[in-house]
Amino acid sequence: MWLDCTSGLEAAYDKLTALEVNPPQVPNLPEPPKTEPKSKLKTKRKAKADVEPTIDIPLAKGTRTVPISRVKLTGGETDAAAYQQALTLAGRLIDGGL
Repeated sequence: MWLDCTSGLEAAYDKLTALEVNPPQVPNLPEPPKTEPKSKLKTKRKAKADVEPTIDIPLAKGTRTVPISRVKLTGGETDAAAYQQALTLAGRLIDGGL
């Protein structure tokens, strides 16, 4: 057993030494794509927001317009009263800083 470990370590050392003397050639990797300037990103976001319908959430001082996808009802209630209650609750959460 001891001889097997020693001969294995010697063989690994010889291969590592040969690799250090003649390292493999690694091809140059392609450059990563350049990111768009932030001004273009804002324009795209604005265009996306214009396409999506928005809804006004009543706040203590005025209203806040948010995309309708941000307000989702779960639990099976989809009537107008539940939706209005969700908007009121969202306004209170925003007023509270959440």
